[in-house]
Amino acid sequence: MSEIARTYRTAEKDMDKEANKLLRFLRAKEVNGDKIPVFLPSVCEVQPAVQQAEARLEQVRSDITEVLNCMGDEYNSLTSMIERVGRLRRTVLNVERDADNLVKQRINAGDDPEMASQHPDVQAALDKRDRVRSELNPQITVLKERVDRAKAILDRY
Repeated sequence: MSEIARTYRTAEKDMDKEANKLLRFLRAKEVNGDKIPVFLPSVCEVQPAVQQAEARLEQVRSDITEVLNCMGDEYNSLTSMIERVGRLRRTVLNVERDADNLVKQRINAGDDPEMASQHPDVQAALDKRDRVRSELNPQITVLKERVDRAKAILDRY
C-alpha cells in the first residue's frame, strides 16, 4: 500500500504546483466599481497541465477508495485478507484430510472401501467435510476475488 500512498502524495504535490502556476495568471479587474478576479488569456498555456494533474490525483484517489472497498470494514490490510484466505483453505484441507484418514483407518482395520464409508464415524466426518466445504468455499471464492481485485489495482503502482 505504501507505493500507492507515495503516488498519492506525489500527485497531490503536482496538483498544488500546477494550481500555484494558475495564480500567476490571475489579475483583478474592476467591474461596476468592484474588483473581481479574472485570468489572463495566456492561462491556456498551463491549463492542460492543471487538468492532467487533477485527473491523475482523482485516479489515485479512486484507486485508493476501490482498494479500501475491497478490504471492507473487516480487514485493515491486504495481508490480513490473504492470511484469512489461507486460514480458510487450511480449515477445508484439514477437514478433508481428517475424513480421508478415517476412511483409510477403516480400510486398514479390514473393512472394504465401500463399507468403510458407511461406518458412522466416517459418515460423520464426511458430513462435516461436506458442510465445511459448502460453508467455507464460497467465502474463500469471494475473499479471493476481493484480494485479486485489490492486488490488480496496487500492481499498477
